[in-house]
Amino acid sequence: MNVKTLLTAFSLSLIAGLATASGYHVTGYVNASSTSLYGSMSNRYNTAASTSTTYIGAYGTAGSTVTFFGRDGAGDTFSCYVTTTSALYDAAIDIKNNLTNGGYLSVTKTSTSTACTSVYLLNASYFLD
Repeated sequence: MNVKTLLTAFSLSLIAGLATASGYHVTGYVNASSTSLYGSMSNRYNTAASTSTTYIGAYGTAGSTVTFFGRDGAGDTFSCYVTTTSALYDAAIDIKNNLTNGGYLSVTKTSTSTACTSVYLLNASYFLD
């Protein structure tokens, strides 16, 4: 074997080792209360979190209300909506359309209303499963 072949083989083995490194990871979870919902889209992969089904999500069609919802391991549920006339509507549409594995969603509302007061999305590799 010549030096060039050895260097190429060595470089490829280093790259392969880096590609399989586990790195920092946050296990999926959901926390729901009467006024807030937060958690990661990967929560369904965390079977050790609880014995009840956890979920988090959003739905809505073009030009209509966007609804955010979820349930945590204790069985607590949350939902709120953003209407087309809300100042949050454009952000809510963008966030709904970008929810995916690797996403962390946080939503709030007041205790006296079902309208969302804030909507936040973080997409990060450490939430991937």
